[in-house]
Amino acid sequence: MAPARRDTAVGTGMATLTAQERRVAQLAAGDLTNREIGAHLRISDRTVGHHLSNVFAKLGLCSRRDLAATGISGRS
Repeated sequence: MAPARRDTAVGTGMATLTAQERRVAQLAAGDLTNREIGAHLRISDRTVGHHLSNVFAKLGLCSRRDLAATGISGRS
């Protein structure tokens, strides 16, 4: 089943993500909460949420489940 997508004019593909957005996305795809990701990367959980919002917009995704389905994974 393909991930649900939403329309976006921001861009497509992993290449559009910043290094920090990629790290946050990898950890979120690994089923960590925003608080756990923040602790791991030493950033606030609100900053994690901001990065995830950017990731979802750039990749045209709607949820963490969709993010996990992209195949991005691993801890940085």
